[in-house]
Amino acid sequence: MENKSVLKHTIGVLAFMLLFTAAIFLVANSSFAQDEEELIDISTGKIILSQNSYTYDGQAKYPEVKVIVNGEELNYYEYDYSYSGNTKAGTAKVTVTADEYYGYTGKLL
Repeated sequence: MENKSVLKHTIGVLAFMLLFTAAIFLVANSSFAQDEEELIDISTGKIILSQNSYTYDGQAKYPEVKVIVNGEELNYYEYDYSYSGNTKAGTAKVTVTADEYYGYTGKLL
């Protein structure tokens, strides 16, 4: 009787170890698969601003930014952007930087 309970316990432990090992293997392989995907370069894309020109009033301007790559609009969380030269009269710039986590790479000026 004691041998049967030891055997059941051993089988249970081995089954748990097998499932745990399989789970680790699946997680590791899914991470590698994500890393192997080719990133899409946004540098050939297009920036669309909510407004392209302003009358100078001494205030910094922050138009909304949309990014189009390969004919599709990216989600706002798939890139970061920054403004420069937007506080004085003249030409300002928006720089868009892709977020590699979402499968994109590169910069767009």
